[in-house]
Amino acid sequence: MRLATRKSEKDRLLLSPVDHLVTAQKLKNYQSEIIQLNQTRIPAASEVARTAAMGDLSENAAYQFAKQHLRSLLNRITKLENLIAHAVVINSSPNLTGKVMIGNSVTVSCNGLTQKFQILGSQDAKPQAGRISHSSPLGQALLGKLIGDQISLTVANKTMVYTIQRVE
Repeated sequence: MRLATRKSEKDRLLLSPVDHLVTAQKLKNYQSEIIQLNQTRIPAASEVARTAAMGDLSENAAYQFAKQHLRSLLNRITKLENLIAHAVVINSSPNLTGKVMIGNSVTVSCNGLTQKFQILGSQDAKPQAGRISHSSPLGQALLGKLIGDQISLTVANKTMVYTIQRVE
């Protein structure tokens, strides 16, 4: 008979690919979140001990809830520690080459519309705010291009032609 085993959070982190490119601000946010979670962990652990003292653990809903809460805190801390340990901060120095690189803001025109995108890691991407991932189709197409270059991108059977106007 084989016993059921639970994969630890560390094992799951190794299996799931994560983009480690982050802005300096995102790294600071991760560090602040770990501090806050560690402050929350101590009361959560004492709550587990308090509810465990109530009696039968298999029938104790308060204990199960407290244990799950503590487990989720510890999992998030582990994930953040992994992200911080492997983080690669995106260089935000001015681009003198004119070549599109990660961390640059790129102004493009397409069908008479002008849009500005900042190319970042997937952790910082927020397309609605103009921040796209370097691994997105548009981000991949823009990387390495120069001002004046045209990029043809086909998405959902529709081809869009982008012209690079400015690289900052």
